[in-house]
Amino acid sequence: MRPRAGAATVLPMLRTRSLALALVVALAPACKSSPGGTKAETGGDAAAPGQFAVTLPSPHPLEERPPIAAFVRDPAAALDVASATLPGVPPLMNVAALLIATQAPADLAERLAPHVADRRPWAGARVAGEDILFLPLRDDGVDAAAAALEGYPTATDFGAVELPGIGLDVDQLAGRPASAGDSGDSGEVEPRLAWVDRESGALAIARTPAGLVTGRELVKGYARSSVWIHAEGELLRAYLEDFPYARVGVKGDGLDNLKITIEADPQRGLPSIPEIAPGALANLHSGPELALAGSTRYARYEAEVRELIRQINAQVNAAGFAAKMMLEPLAKQASAVLRAWNGRVFVGIGPKGHLALGLGADEPLKAGAALTRFLRTAIDNLELARMFTSSVPKLSLRRHSTDPEIHVLTVKGAAKLLPPAAAALIDGSGGLRIAFSFSAKSGAVFAMIGADAETKIAAWAAAIEAAPPASESDGDLIAATVALSPAQLQALLSRADLSDANALITAGIDLGAGRPPTQLILRQEADRYVITSKGPASAVPSLRKGREG
Repeated sequence: MRPRAGAATVLPMLRTRSLALALVVALAPACKSSPGGTKAETGGDAAAPGQFAVTLPSPHPLEERPPIAAFVRDPAAALDVASATLPGVPPLMNVAALLIATQAPADLAERLAPHVADRRPWAGARVAGEDILFLPLRDDGVDAAAAALEGYPTATDFGAVELPGIGLDVDQLAGRPASAGDSGDSGEVEPRLAWVDRESGALAIARTPAGLVTGRELVKGYARSSVWIHAEGELLRAYLEDFPYARVGVKGDGLDNLKITIEADPQRGLPSIPEIAPGALANLHSGPELALAGSTRYARYEAEVRELIRQINAQVNAAGFAAKMMLEPLAKQASAVLRAWNGRVFVGIGPKGHLALGLGADEPLKAGAALTRFLRTAIDNLELARMFTSSVPKLSLRRHSTDPEIHVLTVKGAAKLLPPAAAALIDGSGGLRIAFSFSAKSGAVFAMIGADAETKIAAWAAAIEAAPPASESDGDLIAATVALSPAQLQALLSRADLSDANALITAGIDLGAGRPPTQLILRQEADRYVITSKGPASAVPSLRKGREG
């Protein structure tokens, strides 16, 4: 028997390639054991080289909803989509090596990976309590794969061999220290069987002979879409200890067209975020040059609005008689603007050197008019204050156009007032331009901040009018848009933490869209979350054709 090499050459990929780990979770269900088609879709008996034909064992019956299962019709095309979208996506051969290494010694995985076909279906599942991996082999790789298995003990009369216990376990895959009670430093589980299924042109790895033959059935039984994944929460908790859901399902063509369903655990209920509620502004994500954007609805906006109005009124009441006479009209107009907000919010980066903002309103035309009146009154009061002190900033407001309705607020000398990180927003004269617009269909008052704000918001307003109305996203919990190239996204992540919105915006001001956008929508249903992903399918090879190779 060949000695088992350590997993040192494979483990670094686990820590640096998140996509590979995701595929492992999908295609290699667990590492610890549990109490008309293409070549890979054909069945039948097979004969080991140099032997008479033998009868294969009967395959396990497939479950409609197995503990975990995954099918990818065209792995290379799926990886093309991922590579065009995400940074750090590993080569497909590395992904294949990692998958095999969850079921076989790492050195064997590295020898087998180059022979795995990239244009034919990959499948893996837990069936009848055992984990089964079924990977197609290149036409010129079948003999090479068989040669790689030579030297391991023969385990069946149809040519399968016995592999020693593997070197990657659940704790290693999850990046945790070895579990208490693990034997020494081996991390081994019980041996697996490996078989080069020449009739199907594939490599099968399982625990029993019946499991090996079941590999063929996975491709036929779980080809429910170009990408199909099903995982029960109980099994996923081996990787993610606090995973709170009952199950996860993935179905679609790839990141460019995907639906993810996350079902609630009946005992725990559906986890929620108290601060947000359904009502994202998906229509505002139509900006042609948006690089990164997100929208949702703040659930506690009514209480926040009441508190803000209370504070404004308290400050007015505390002012002297003359100041109160000047501030009372301004306070009423500010309160009208605040009451027009319905809790929906939008924040975006892009076009390059610009920020995009939006606040939802049930009656956006009234909200926009209220904002315009408030700004004009505020500017008049500031001009009066400038008679007594030169430290008051100089503001101006002008109507740029009526169709679409666009107003431009300019803060002169803003370069002295803003932090250096916001320098990209300043125009050539040192001022800050804020262009805002509103329409009945938009469902919001939306603004563009930057040196060319009025031109950019005009293009954005046209895109919003061409999009579905805001009412169609009433049930969307969160909407997000990413149009950054993988290199841009990597650069942004190196500058700021994704969890810090302010730092993210500041770091991304100078970024423009680097590719066609991908839009993500999260909806909450009674007992589940549903995430849909829509992206530029035309930019990558189509999975819908199911090409073979």
